[in-house]
Amino acid sequence: MNSMQCWFRQVVRLRAFVTTSYAALAALARMSRIPGLATLSLLLIAGAANAQLCSGVQSFARRPIQVRAAASFDTVSRTAVGGVRIGGRGAFGDLELGSSHIKAYDASSFVVGALIAYQVALGSNGKIQFCPAASVGFNIGPNNIQDSGVDYRANGWGLGGGIGVLATHTPQIDLLPTLSVTFVHATQRLTDNTATFTTSTSRSSEVIDLGVGFVRRQQLSFKPILSIGLPGGATGFAFALTYSLGHSE
Repeated sequence: MNSMQCWFRQVVRLRAFVTTSYAALAALARMSRIPGLATLSLLLIAGAANAQLCSGVQSFARRPIQVRAAASFDTVSRTAVGGVRIGGRGAFGDLELGSSHIKAYDASSFVVGALIAYQVALGSNGKIQFCPAASVGFNIGPNNIQDSGVDYRANGWGLGGGIGVLATHTPQIDLLPTLSVTFVHATQRLTDNTATFTTSTSRSSEVIDLGVGFVRRQQLSFKPILSIGLPGGATGFAFALTYSLGHSE
């Protein structure tokens, strides 16, 4: 087989993969959920004086540093992230790193997310909180998908807010139902390693999250979340575990 035949076969193979990949890329976009960036909706949360009502977790008061782990599962991807949050009585920030397995490509992507947010009390008793927030996220990889020479990238940003309510308070456990709505805009891109082929797609969507936080002694919390993408997006399930570093004074 001469070099021209090898080159021709490689071009045919690349075109076939590109056709399949573009279909997968379009399918991902239609489902209103960008792999890995689905965790943006998990990040769009904020704090409160006695508890972080909007996020359904414990307060930053006396323990300004928190570590957390979160995982999400839907028809597009499986994502797991870990991160650090630092905050005070009002504003706080969040940085998270993780991995997302993209089902369409049967490969994993490195995920980076960051957030800034602020708390606003509704009412004088402090049992209801509204929290506006903004976040960004990036998918890096997978590269050389299925030995095709094609790399995947995605990036997105989100703006939204959440409401949380202190439904039950005991010395051991607080129960915190939450509702958040996030507007997400994301772009996905496929590029071959010779930079001769690039295709991309962008989509804006809304994500609604319904959750319930179980907070133990204001230091450890567990929160299951139902996530719904609109319009006509995928429904996913997620959970988050948050631990506050240090001891109360």
